[in-house]
Amino acid sequence: MSQMKPVESWQKSVRQEYRTEQVNMISKVLASLEPSATPASKMMLASQFESAVFKSAPSFEEYGKIINKRLKKMQKVKIQTNFLLKL
Repeated sequence: MSQMKPVESWQKSVRQEYRTEQVNMISKVLASLEPSATPASKMMLASQFESAVFKSAPSFEEYGKIINKRLKKMQKVKIQTNFLLKL
C-alpha cells in the first residue's frame, strides 16, 4: 500500500493582506445594507463571514465566487425588503 502525499491546500498560498482586503470590502457592503450597525460589529461579522467561506471553499476561484454571490444575494434581499416596506 503506497502512502499518499498530503495535497497542498490553496489556502496556504493566499496572503493575509488579500484576506484583509476582502474583509474590508465585505464590511463596506454590510455598512451599505445596515447603516445603523456599529463599525466594529460590521467588521466582526465580515471577518467571520470571510473566514467561513475561506475554510469551506474548494479553491481560490470558488472563494471569490462564493463571497460575491452571497453579497449580491444579501443586497438583492435588502432591496426587495425595502420595496415591500414601502407598499
